[in-house]
Amino acid sequence: MRVVTARRVAGCAAAASVALAAVAAGMAYVDRHLVPGRLAVWGFSYVFGAVLGLAVPAVGFVLASRRPGNRIGWLFLAAGLAVGLRAFSYQYALHALIAAPGSWPAGRVFGWLFNWIWVVPLAMLALVFLIFPTGHLRSPRWRPAAWFVVGGLALATVSVLVAATRIWAQPFNHSFQRGPSLTWSPCSLSSPPWWSAL
Repeated sequence: MRVVTARRVAGCAAAASVALAAVAAGMAYVDRHLVPGRLAVWGFSYVFGAVLGLAVPAVGFVLASRRPGNRIGWLFLAAGLAVGLRAFSYQYALHALIAAPGSWPAGRVFGWLFNWIWVVPLAMLALVFLIFPTGHLRSPRWRPAAWFVVGGLALATVSVLVAATRIWAQPFNHSFQRGPSLTWSPCSLSSPPWWSAL
């Protein structure tokens, strides 16, 4: 990919991430009094998290536009798009299903999207750790580890997709809606909290 094309694509991806996050923040502010307290997200921590989340597409833009051959920047851009899309889809579904039911179309689609897309940034982070700092695996001996990580992430994505599809009718009534629990460890013998929805 040529450098000019890479800069344009990276700039568009970063701008889309920022636009999605900004629209989500505006929607959260407008609907802050129209949704139940357990679903309302507007506050200092939300704004702080949204501003901090802008670092992901910013880092991706800088890396991808200056070194298009390094995959790390593109992974950061994909993660930034997923984070922005998750924030937007949550606010859209919240408005369409709770704040003003039926006012906007496809509320359940965005609720479904919100319930599974959090896996994408985690997958991008895992892949960044594998290819850091050059954008490539360190040696061919790392290929089995890469295949293991990709397989595990694909399995996790499919299981979360199935769980999100099962709760299509009520996308805000389940414990895994805000992402993985901080108390669950992948090494623990018990199942993750979202597994019970299957």
